[in-house]
Amino acid sequence: MKLAERSELVGEPAAENYFSETSSPFPEASLASLLQLELRLQAGAGSRSVLTGLEWEDDVLAQQFRFGIACGIPLSPLITWLRAEFQHAQKQKRRAELALRNPLLTSRIVHWLPWASLAGAQAMGLPAISVLVLQPAGWAVIAGALVLNAFSVRLTRRILRAAALVPESLAWQYRLLAMAVRSGVGVRAALAELREVCVSLDAQLPGWVNSALATGLPLAGLFELQAATIETWIEQQGNLLAEELPVKLLLPMALFLLPQFMLLLVVPQVLAAFGFFR
Repeated sequence: MKLAERSELVGEPAAENYFSETSSPFPEASLASLLQLELRLQAGAGSRSVLTGLEWEDDVLAQQFRFGIACGIPLSPLITWLRAEFQHAQKQKRRAELALRNPLLTSRIVHWLPWASLAGAQAMGLPAISVLVLQPAGWAVIAGALVLNAFSVRLTRRILRAAALVPESLAWQYRLLAMAVRSGVGVRAALAELREVCVSLDAQLPGWVNSALATGLPLAGLFELQAATIETWIEQQGNLLAEELPVKLLLPMALFLLPQFMLLLVVPQVLAAFGFFR
């Protein structure tokens, strides 16, 4: 099948005409719009009327849509594929966020433990807070504890940000090529169009396409298999980072939180015993 021109599609306007500049950035709005489009197409609505006033916008979603329109893929299976792919991507993103939720919550609680222990000591009869608040030397101790806490929070945030930097999955590009091949589009023409519409094309994709062509095996199945392989590797990387995270979070605890405990609870009592606080 000959690839449609980027600026035209037989019987349909250009893909760029379907995007609103005031579209919602929220994933729920994009998914709801895709579901509405799919239902309207199943109900027999015309393609042009269905796409008029399209108001979702997602970088990857827009790239996938433009590719499908330019390749001449029938709109109904294209929208169904986009909806399934979008739901899959959101599920993967949600899984990564849940893996970081418990360590994030634990780190927030741990940062307050020295101050909670200070209040507990005061409630048990030890003049912890009164000694620190009513004496100038105690102000210096509090200032030192605040500095340690600030460094602990900063280091913890850096560790959490590093754990969240899972490599971007470009497996959807392989699945998109598989859909184009199943629709009758030549693989090299589809790859050229994918290179045009994608902001970031997988650098290994062109070489992998050449290798797949050399095998003589069904291309669509090979593309799907490679996409699954990429996603498995991405998931393994995310799981590895999540497993290493609790151990890495021990670093700010050892460097800053334990000294903070000593500074707030032990040091004032020792100094008070020697008559430093009067």
